[in-house]
Amino acid sequence: HEFLTLSRLRHPNVAEVFDFGNLVDRPEYFFTTEYVDGVDLFQGTERLPLGTLLRVVLEICRGLEYVHSRGLVHHDLKPENILLHPPQESEASPLERLQRSFDGDAVVEIPLKIIDFGFINPETNPIEKVVGSPHYIAPEKIRSLPCDRRSDLYALGVILYRIFTRRFPFRGTTILDVLHEHLNTVPAAPSTLTPSLPPYLDRIILRLLEKDPDRRYKSAAEVGQEIALSQRADARPETSGAELGYIRSGALVEREPEIQALSAKKDTSALLEVRAPFSGLIVEMSAVIGEMAAPEKPVFAVAAMERMWISIDVDAAELGRIERDQRVVFMMDG
Repeated sequence: HEFLTLSRLRHPNVAEVFDFGNLVDRPEYFFTTEYVDGVDLFQGTERLPLGTLLRVVLEICRGLEYVHSRGLVHHDLKPENILLHPPQESEASPLERLQRSFDGDAVVEIPLKIIDFGFINPETNPIEKVVGSPHYIAPEKIRSLPCDRRSDLYALGVILYRIFTRRFPFRGTTILDVLHEHLNTVPAAPSTLTPSLPPYLDRIILRLLEKDPDRRYKSAAEVGQEIALSQRADARPETSGAELGYIRSGALVEREPEIQALSAKKDTSALLEVRAPFSGLIVEMSAVIGEMAAPEKPVFAVAAMERMWISIDVDAAELGRIERDQRVVFMMDG
């Protein structure tokens, strides 16, 4: 089930998963993902100007929000599992290409992908053992308490602290020391180590590092929005390219009778018609699906179903390109 969920993830900031299987004569499973020719986040951000670095953080928030929106928790978020991958324009190394992609303090977009889903798990199915990397592990994990997406947000706080200060917030000499600090030590404000940081970054990072999950942000999208608003920058939760990922990786919910009716129909051409440009996650539906009445309220986009026989007409000005073999359906808000 976890692999089927992973295989449907389609987002510019998340590495794509292709296939899975089990090893011969061994009770172990594997899955394959796309190869990302990139450099890890910590190494790649060493010389980035603040404006570009903040754009990188927004991309991390977008990718993480997407994973969480699919009901998954990464459980091993760290710089090594976030790769910056500048365009492949030469035989130069990813780091060399990255350094060529920015000039002085000019703000540029640098593509990145979240990788390594070895510990990923449904948010509704808590992991029974402690997983993750010691420097990025949330206090509730150490205490064997229930974990959700806010554990990933704690790891995000450690990541941001490290890339903005070039130091860990908890620097014990042993793993046990580090774990003890996660539980008991309030880290110094990042600006005490990097005085040039704006005050809002202190506030955001320290809130992410709260010991109590209830005192952290509720979502990666909330973190990204606060950063964008603090910069007076574009606060859109997603880029136009990323919005398509939400449509291509969802599932129909709370419409079992409609699904059965659709499956029973032989002629499904022109069953559904969408007459509004895609905006955020909401579109307007104007149609009758066979004998089913059209919904009285807007629908929430989301799904790419491999075996749902539905044709749609979409204003693609903002939605972007849909492959010819991709059958897209929208789910009604239950």
